[in-house]
Amino acid sequence: SPQFSSPPTAITLCHATADFDSLAAAVGLALLRGPECFVVLPHGAQASVRAFLAVHRELLPIVAAEAVEAGKLSYVGIVDCQRMDRLGPLAGEWVRSAAIVEVVDHHVNV
Repeated sequence: SPQFSSPPTAITLCHATADFDSLAAAVGLALLRGPECFVVLPHGAQASVRAFLAVHRELLPIVAAEAVEAGKLSYVGIVDCQRMDRLGPLAGEWVRSAAIVEVVDHHVNV
């Protein structure tokens, strides 16, 4: 996990029980946003994703949900879903406090 002296100001969120589709989209969006943007898995991940992250987490811009302070956020990106209830209990405060919220989802039916 990245080390920083203050909470992140830009995050991208995977949906609850993140799968590889959500993780890849969140990492891609974070990398496009730049080095100040980090991925947060706000409400767990599938077993296969947890196994992958156990080996490769250091290679990805991922921070724990506990590192995020809502009042510090300027940007929240949401990937692979459009419904707040799929983001876990912490995400609502993050979305409400961010100046910019961007949703990137390939699903047609929501």
